[in-house]
Amino acid sequence: MAAVATMCANPANATACSGPLPKYSVGNLGGLINSYSNRGRTLLDGFDIDARARFSLGEYGKLGTGAAFTIRKRETYNYEDGGGFSGNYVGYYDSPRLRATFNADWTYQNLVTSLFVNYTGKAKWAYGAYDTDNAPENCTAGGVALPDNLCGGQPSYYTVNLGFNWKPVKNLDLGLNIKNVTNKKPYYDPNGWEGYNHQQNLFGRVFSLSANYKFW
Repeated sequence: MAAVATMCANPANATACSGPLPKYSVGNLGGLINSYSNRGRTLLDGFDIDARARFSLGEYGKLGTGAAFTIRKRETYNYEDGGGFSGNYVGYYDSPRLRATFNADWTYQNLVTSLFVNYTGKAKWAYGAYDTDNAPENCTAGGVALPDNLCGGQPSYYTVNLGFNWKPVKNLDLGLNIKNVTNKKPYYDPNGWEGYNHQQNLFGRVFSLSANYKFW
């Protein structure tokens, strides 16, 4: 404030200081500084299951299918602060036990149709076993009250993506991709920025077109 008063005492700054001088005021907290601790080591274990199959459909082309499952058993960290490894975070916020993907590709002449279904299992609102405040019986997340249908934790969800690739001539590929075909929207998440979890990338249905031509 002293620097502002000194600046405005100079007649050359009369235009900039034509109004009242700014003052300190009391209001809502606009920001704060947090401390962070780097993770020295991470321990993850579980099971990955991957299956693929191809089928000939005769005059109707070819069909390829696949399914992949990740079943997580343990997720723990060592922050190199002398405390050793942390507890197991699997099943807690943003750390679901199950994730899965299903895909199917149908090739017919010069057209390829692709279908992808991505599934993410449910998880608790609490960040870990130490977080007893955000338990289902309290129906809160981040200390904020939740709607009744979200008391049990982060719900499971799935997304469907669809793709088409057409090759009308030898060197030309045309593509159409539809992301989030069912137009799924994010659910309310007090732990997430702006009230929803941006990592889920649930921002409605998205269309994209592509064209690729090879000159040689």
